[in-house]
Amino acid sequence: MTRILHTADLHLTEDHPERWDALEALLGAARDHAVDALLVAGDLLDRGGDHAALRPRLRAAFESLDVPVLLLPGNHDRTAYRPGQDWGPRTTLLLGEPVQEAAVEAVRVVAVPFPAGEIGFGHLRRNVEERLSAPSGAGSDAGAGATLLVLHGTLIDASAPRIQDESRSDEAGPYFPVRSDDLRALRADYVALGHYHQHALRRLGGLPVAYAGSPSPVGPHALGPRSAILVETGPGGLQLQPVHLPVPWRARIERWLNPFEERAGLEAVAAELEEAADPLCDMRVRIDGILAGVSETDLRETADRVRARLVPSFAKLELDLASVGLDPARADLFRDFRRRLEARLKADRAQGLVRSETVERRALELAARALKV
Repeated sequence: MTRILHTADLHLTEDHPERWDALEALLGAARDHAVDALLVAGDLLDRGGDHAALRPRLRAAFESLDVPVLLLPGNHDRTAYRPGQDWGPRTTLLLGEPVQEAAVEAVRVVAVPFPAGEIGFGHLRRNVEERLSAPSGAGSDAGAGATLLVLHGTLIDASAPRIQDESRSDEAGPYFPVRSDDLRALRADYVALGHYHQHALRRLGGLPVAYAGSPSPVGPHALGPRSAILVETGPGGLQLQPVHLPVPWRARIERWLNPFEERAGLEAVAAELEEAADPLCDMRVRIDGILAGVSETDLRETADRVRARLVPSFAKLELDLASVGLDPARADLFRDFRRRLEARLKADRAQGLVRSETVERRALELAARALKV
């Protein structure tokens, strides 16, 4: 069996020491799982120009792992790598354009370095198909096992929801777009992707395609636990396993408190937080709504009790109630609507038409949401 740890998008820089901590966590995970190689699918560095300053530190880190390390250039660090550079005796730079091949034991690794110019994977598909169809040139054992295709770019799959782009880097357009239709028929067993910082796995027919995600939160929009992907190949086929990394991470929750159900709503949030408790998590909860069943003081006292109970379970816990309530003018409108609704319901009851309490609460909830817009 061959084990390869797939990661990407570390965006290492001297300005962010927490990203180096994530690298150490990643190397620790590689040792714990006794991997045969570490595969970095692009953007090891945040800036290509930093390579001279950072390379000695990275070389020492890779040498301490004592297994092969495969480095693919990404859009951020494409200019960092040159043939002949010393990144460590067991480090391979996947620089050959348009396609380079390497081997990890019996596993064949076919890599497409991030290209210069605004082109997509479709322009290089024929080159990749020819390489995948040809006998392996990476070693006598390569090709006897699985074949991994490594890319750094934007997966475009019209048949599935778009993967969240934590970095917001594609707002001006996709980087090296990779259409799912261009991948489906390829003779590969796994496509290891980099570029999106969110962990994501898709299956294109029988072909697994995955972003490992960044090992640490990069940028303000990076949410969720951080992980890498353990790729195991052997007689039973190819298996993928997410490997969660013990690094700080962020979570954000937004919830609405229905009128008359404020306390129950806060307790529901508390139950959700208990489920998500993690001493490495920076949790921020934003609560919105309109008070109808409790006073503002009662709500804050309830929130304080919830906070005190759960603060020890998180690295940081913030409950934001600033949005609860209305400005005075809209509060008057809500009170007027409530009076009119109660009068209407009273008139209906006088005529023998009895509506459930749920109807009244639903009407107030809809009015509250409309006034919050």
